[in-house]
Amino acid sequence: MTNQITTKWLGIMAFESNKKSLQEITLCIDVALKNGGKKHGDRPKSTHATALAGSLDWMLASLIKKMILEVEEFRIETIDPTLRRRDPKYYDKVCGRVSF
Repeated sequence: MTNQITTKWLGIMAFESNKKSLQEITLCIDVALKNGGKKHGDRPKSTHATALAGSLDWMLASLIKKMILEVEEFRIETIDPTLRRRDPKYYDKVCGRVSF
């Protein structure tokens, strides 16, 4: 099933994003108050970091399966992306800690 993502502008600097596939996910995304945000949702970079952590979970589970390891539980406890200070701002380093 393909992922269909629809984004709706809520005014000012806020957006609602809907992803439809097997399960529907709705995110409200807003920017900081100093940039015109109104606390309508999570910040865009935080949403990126959450998606990155989910991708890392999937990759780690895939490796565990391929290596035929007996792991009952694991979690990525900390994902700490470092945002570049100059524009354009993007994550230039991501560190994480996994516990088994």
